[in-house]
Amino acid sequence: MPTLLQKFSLHLLWFWGILVFGGLYLVSLQSYLLFHSLIEIFSVVVAFSIFIIAWNTRRLHENHFFLFISIAYFFVGSLDLIHTLSYKGMELFPNHDANLPTQMWISARYLESGSLLIAPLFFRKKLAVSFVIVIYALLFNALIGAIFYRQIFPDCFVEGSGLTQFKIGSEYLICLLLLMAIVHLNSYRHNISHVTFKLLIASLVLSVLAELSFTLYFSMYGHANMVGHYFKLLSFYFIYKALVRSGLTKPTELLFRNLEEKSKLYQDLYDNAPDMFISCEARTGKVRQCNLATATNLGYTRDEIIGRHIKDLYHPDSEEKRKKVFKTFVEKGTVRDAELQLLRKDGSRMDVSLNISAVRDEQGKALYSRSIWRDISARKKAENALLETETRYRELFNNMNSGCAVYKRNHEGHYIFSDFNLAAERIEKIRKENLFGQEITKIFPTVKDFGLLDVLENVWATGIPQYLPISLYTDERISGWRDNYVYKLPSGEIVAVYDDITARKQAEEKLLLFRRLIDNSNDAIFVIEPQTGGFLDVNQKACEALQYSRAEFFHLDATDIEMKFPDDFSWQENIKQLKDHGGQHIKEGIHRRKDGTTFPVEVNASYIQLADREYLVSVVRDISERKAAEKELLRTMKELQDANAELSQFNYVVAHDLKAPIRAMSNYASFLQEDLAPVVSGETKKYLTQLRQTAVETGKMVEDLLTPAKIGNQKQEPKKIELGDFMEKLVNSMDLSPDIEIRLGSEWPTIVSDPLLLRQVFQNLIDNARKYTIASCKRIEIGCLPGEDELTVFVRDNGIGIGAAYHEQIFGLFERLHTSAEYSGTGVGLAIVKKAVGRLGGTIRLESTEGKGTTFYVILPLETA
Repeated sequence: MPTLLQKFSLHLLWFWGILVFGGLYLVSLQSYLLFHSLIEIFSVVVAFSIFIIAWNTRRLHENHFFLFISIAYFFVGSLDLIHTLSYKGMELFPNHDANLPTQMWISARYLESGSLLIAPLFFRKKLAVSFVIVIYALLFNALIGAIFYRQIFPDCFVEGSGLTQFKIGSEYLICLLLLMAIVHLNSYRHNISHVTFKLLIASLVLSVLAELSFTLYFSMYGHANMVGHYFKLLSFYFIYKALVRSGLTKPTELLFRNLEEKSKLYQDLYDNAPDMFISCEARTGKVRQCNLATATNLGYTRDEIIGRHIKDLYHPDSEEKRKKVFKTFVEKGTVRDAELQLLRKDGSRMDVSLNISAVRDEQGKALYSRSIWRDISARKKAENALLETETRYRELFNNMNSGCAVYKRNHEGHYIFSDFNLAAERIEKIRKENLFGQEITKIFPTVKDFGLLDVLENVWATGIPQYLPISLYTDERISGWRDNYVYKLPSGEIVAVYDDITARKQAEEKLLLFRRLIDNSNDAIFVIEPQTGGFLDVNQKACEALQYSRAEFFHLDATDIEMKFPDDFSWQENIKQLKDHGGQHIKEGIHRRKDGTTFPVEVNASYIQLADREYLVSVVRDISERKAAEKELLRTMKELQDANAELSQFNYVVAHDLKAPIRAMSNYASFLQEDLAPVVSGETKKYLTQLRQTAVETGKMVEDLLTPAKIGNQKQEPKKIELGDFMEKLVNSMDLSPDIEIRLGSEWPTIVSDPLLLRQVFQNLIDNARKYTIASCKRIEIGCLPGEDELTVFVRDNGIGIGAAYHEQIFGLFERLHTSAEYSGTGVGLAIVKKAVGRLGGTIRLESTEGKGTTFYVILPLETA
């Protein structure tokens, strides 16, 4: 229930409110300009007061909410002041009409509503005061410039027409911002007192009502304008109450409460501080006061320590050092960080660091000392451990695999080597003894182009670690790829930890080259997981051939593209066969494209195991063209076989039809020669003889014409042949003239070959040697020259020889270098030889000089021979 005093204060407030409102109304009847000026000046004074109070009590606030609002209201008040001075009737801005104060009003309200909306954020966030002031100053100047100088601020009031759509719309937008500010402030209500929260909400609601009123007037002196100013007056009154209470009254109360609390806190800190505080009388050296930590650490009670001489608390081993310390204290009145040892009640030692200062009277005479003992037993132990750790980390520093360089920055901004580990020596091929005190650019002259200097400078300036992307360092001494990470030590030194990745970079380049070679291959290449058949990688040719993207392949397996593997079982059977064949095989298959079409392929599959991973690599070639060519070849071979059959039939018909009349001609010539011998002249007999001989030669020519065709069609199963015996029988069957000397070689191998074709070859070669040998001593030599992969059989004569220009010509059908009158024959023999040798898979060549004989070499592959 409110007290009587509270009720009286409330009634008094209402009385003053009615009095002020009534007085302002009476003023408005006499001079609306004065009415407007009084209210606006009140709001400007409130705005500036809020700023002054909050600014001068800023160190007392628990948050920056009120400081942010005060800065905002300083600039809002400045805009309201210009609005007041530019109001219609003030005539301070003669070149402007009623539009100017309306523009200033809208600018101030936008700034006010926006600031109130975001202000609750600073209950929890720290305010960058200078930054906020600069931002508001820029906004203020931008608004002034847009209204007065650039004149780009939209019109808000037009004489004779009233408010513009922009002004009315802005008022509604400002109302919306204020309502949002109410909602936002409500979410932070636990950060302020209940009374302050209600005052702020009241101010915001009144501001909304004021803005709604300002959307209704048509004249600068209208009733709606007056109502809006009443609401503004109340709004600024309530925000003044809220901020003055929180910004001045509450912090002052808090200050005195904090002083009392801090006094208790400091006493508690003294009694319970971890350090030992002790005070001694300067004249007697006896302890006059100590804290709880002193008694606890030494194992005494306070009463046992107070009144004792201070020297009794030091260990006897520190006596000499204690005397020196107190001598220094007497001379200088202070001692800093002297290390001594105390004696606990149980006789144990405690390492302490001693700091002493004197409390003096007005004449400067020392009254008592204030000593602080800090237990440094742990620090001493830590120092020893630190020394061990430093040794351990020095070993780690020197034996780490990564290079590590430490730099100091001198006053000229240059980076000097201060440390360098063994890995860095190995990478950079330099001893660290040659680096100490040296500037980095003298040891590594191209380090600026490398980019490390800029990184060192950034890290030194910001303290933020930075990564230097992989780069190539090159100078006249060394070259290599480096991967650097740079950071700053608390000492200010800069550390660069880096690795030499030259080998890795070269491997990556080789891998990239290999990848490009794979992608540029004319064959499709697949890397497959053997167990599942899933694709691990494919090349570009595979994507083009099967019409899938590389990403799509990763969702497929081999059964999706290979029609010979319709399911997982068939795929696993394929893998089993591959392993059974030593991990590699070549097979033909049928691949299915993305559009469902298929094409034949040849698959070269390899099963590979690397470490604990297994892979199947398939190199696949599209054999559509080859299959088409094979099909065409079979068709051509069929046509050729049919043509050969027809040719054989034709040859038979020709041979049968020609040999009969030729034989008849020969017989009739013989009959005529016998019957007319008594009655015809010698010349007629000669003609008859020539006619008979011509018929015989023509028959022989027809027979020779059929022989090459027979060679193409005749086929005999290869047989085992003792070549020496074969040659001897062949020579004996030819019934050669006794004046020809035949020399057969003594060393002949046993071969497997076609005896019919061999007979055709060597019978014709021997007969050819016989015909073209006219020497008085005719000689034909037949022998063999065995080799590793082939057998060479030669037939050598001492005949007329063959000119080099005709070595190829003589193997043509019916090719003759001499007339039949000079040498008998039809010119078919060597053609038969060449064709038969070809059927045996061999070759034939000759060596010959005119007048010195000829040697024919028949070279046969051993597997054929």
